[in-house]
Formats: sequence, structure tokens, C-alpha cells
Amino acid sequence: RVFRIGPMFWLMSAIFMAVEASGLPITYWPPLAISWPNVLATATFTHGLHPLTIGSIVPGGWSIADEMTFYVLLPLLVVALRSWTATVLALFAAVCLSMLMAALAHFGWLFPGLDRETVEPFVFLSFPNQFPAFLAGMLVFHLLCAFPGPVSRTMLRAGFVVAVVTMVAIPFVAEALRGELTHTSYVLPMVYAVPFALCTWCLAKGGGGLLVNSAIRYIGKISYSAYFWHFLVLGLLDHLLLFGPAMPGWLHFVAIFGAAVALSVGVSSITYRWVEVPMIRVGRQLAASLAGKRVAVAR
Repeated sequence: RVFRIGPMFWLMSAIFMAVEASGLPITYWPPLAISWPNVLATATFTHGLHPLTIGSIVPGGWSIADEMTFYVLLPLLVVALRSWTATVLALFAAVCLSMLMAALAHFGWLFPGLDRETVEPFVFLSFPNQFPAFLAGMLVFHLLCAFPGPVSRTMLRAGFVVAVVTMVAIPFVAEALRGELTHTSYVLPMVYAVPFALCTWCLAKGGGGLLVNSAIRYIGKISYSAYFWHFLVLGLLDHLLLFGPAMPGWLHFVAIFGAAVALSVGVSSITYRWVEVPMIRVGRQLAASLAGKRVAVAR
């Protein structure tokens, strides 16, 4: 996983620092806190452990820290969670852990030396708060293994539609409740995990065929690169498309969205071909070599 995730992440770390240092007017992110401790934390995927480092070098890099933390825990989770029932219990425990983190932040007991405006976003982005989403994915895997039988096409289509509509509705509902529930954002990863899991299960069972096509599969392949590049692309478009205020809001959105997708896919195709694929190949070769040595020793 290091060979899959690390090279592109490290390359983009250098690019974002160069853009930040250049002062180019294309930044689409808060000011980066570039320092040697922050660079070291980011390079070792430990930047997600502290509020002052979680977003210090790479915009959106918090998700990479959470992902790598999950991969460190994955061998233990595979051993411990061998059924869908065990995974459901773990999911419940993870939700409780997330709520505990939110309570500690609310009362100022988590990182008491820092202000709440710094700690509360960290709690939302940190691994404990995102952990339920990872476990929801593991739950889907176990459900597919435990119940491999066919499911009616009507049920799959209904489940898929419900999941998609729910995912679209969640941000609007959350925004409407923001004034009444001050910590709505904390529960978003947990709320999203349910319809995402349902959508994934329906797709795996053969529902939602409209989303399974060559274009979507290709975007999925290059999506890791696109995740990083889209920050720069949006900043560039925001600087270039100055005619936005003169356009209707919906038309401006369509223009930005279309241009962002096209540019992100284009540049991501290059880094996928020349950075990701070669490094993935090296990682697989290394893993195969180590596996071969273990087999030889066992014999």
C-alpha cells in the first residue's frame, strides 16, 4: 500500500509546497503551515495525529493519513472481524468512539492548549471519526460473503435509488440543521456510511448498471491522482473564469464542473501512467519476492 499511495502523495506534497511558496493566485485551500516538522509528519503519514499537522502540507491530505492508519490496523481487523455480526458490533463501538472524541473536543479536554476552532475541525477529519466509514466497507464485504445468493432486480434498483437519493439529500439536511445542532458535521461520516454501504452492496449484486461503464471505470482508475489535482484545477479555473458573476448560478456551476472534470482527468491520466502504475508494479514485485522467500524458508 505504501507503493500505491506514497509516491503520488509525496510528489503532490512537493508541488503544493512549490505553489504555496511561489505565491501564484491559484490556491484553492487555506494557507499551508509549511515547516520541517510538518513536512516530516506528512511524509511519514503521521500528520493526522495532531490538529496543527493534519492539513499542513497537502490540501485534503487528512484522508491519506486516515487511509494509512486504517491499513496499519487492517491485519488486526481481518483477524478480529470474521463475520458480519462482529463487524456490526465493531461499527457500533467505532460510533461510540467518535462520539467520545466529539464530547472531549466540545468540553475542551482534547488538546486543551489549542483553541476550539482548531480542534473541532481536526476531530471531524481525524481517523476515529472516519473509522465507521471504513468498517461499513468491511461490513459490505462480509454481507456479500455471507449471503451470496441472488437478489431480485426490483429490490436492487430500489435500494440503489434510496442510497443515491439519501446521499444527495444529506448535505442539504445537514445544512438546514446546522443552526439547531451545532455539531452536525461530526456525525456526517457515520450517516454517509450507511447509504454508501447500501449503494456498494447493490452495485456488487448487479444493480445500478448505469454507473458501471468504461468511462466511470477509467475515472475510478485515475481517481487517486484526480483527488490531488482537482484542488489546483479549481484554483486555476477560479482565477481564469472571471465571467462567472455575469452568468446564471446554475450555468456557472455547469461550466466549472465540466472544465474541472476535463482538466482533472487529463492531468491525472499522465500521473497515473507515469507515477502510479510504475510504483504499483514495483510494490507488487517486492511483495511477490518477499512471499517467495517466505515459501522457500517454510520448505
